[in-house]
Amino acid sequence: MPVERDLLDYWQVQDEVALRPPASETTLCDFEYKYGVRLPSDLRKYFTQADGFDQMSGYQDNNGFNFWPLGKIEPVAEHSDGQFAFNGSEAFFLFADYLDFCWAYAIRMGSNGGPAGSVVIVGTETGEPLKIADSFSEFVALYINDESQLYP
Repeated sequence: MPVERDLLDYWQVQDEVALRPPASETTLCDFEYKYGVRLPSDLRKYFTQADGFDQMSGYQDNNGFNFWPLGKIEPVAEHSDGQFAFNGSEAFFLFADYLDFCWAYAIRMGSNGGPAGSVVIVGTETGEPLKIADSFSEFVALYINDESQLYP
């Protein structure tokens, strides 16, 4: 079963989650053009199924995770005047947070043929990013199983 289907099935049992409608192909292309990046294919597929959580109501799941809509996703280096920037952070984009940003999750976007997909936690006590997955799909599996790697 595709990862995006697993995720949507998981959220169906959570009454508190309010999903946004899927992002359009135009919206996805506009995002990529704006930042000069390519969305990893599994993340792109996810956005064609749901555009994150409604940020006005039901913006956190039962465990306190918030999956952001594409319009909220931004480079780590630009968030809060670079508060969480690290060497190489210009390639990483925040896509989710935990308990109103106790920490957040960022994914590496591809650009000019560069690698994409690895997921890190930012906002750790050390200030250094913590790699937790090699892809969005791997992150989703950790999330669905509530694995300890999600919590620094």
